Amino acid sequence: GAGFIERWGYEVAQGLGAECSGTVWTTGSGALVDPWMQIRADILGVQVCRAAVPESGFGSALVAAMNVWYDGDWTRTADTMIREDRHFEPNIARQAHYSERYELFRQECAQRLEKKSGQPEND
Repeated sequence: GAGFIERWGYEVAQGLGAECSGTVWTTGSGALVDPWMQIRADILGVQVCRAAVPESGFGSALVAAMNVWYDGDWTRTADTMIREDRHFEPNIARQAHYSERYELFRQECAQRLEKKSGQPEND
């Protein structure tokens, strides 16, 4: 479920004009759990990389540095400040499985929203 919400979040951001392609870098305690990292790669369909400094505070520091030192340029910030500990490639077979489940998840969300609001959801 959390991976589906993450994927949906990227889709919404992209729909609003944000650049949401390429590798996903991750920090936080979840980044230390290899099976969770692989599931995320499979759901998102992109490489997921664990930063060598996985503490969640590092992610916040990167956002601050991007805006203070790198003029809001995430690519320059990442290239300069992030070192990879490990990366996870999407498994094509599992990616197809999760894509099917994701579509069911989205349909269920739309049905619940429609039921609650009385109006169909517009993607």
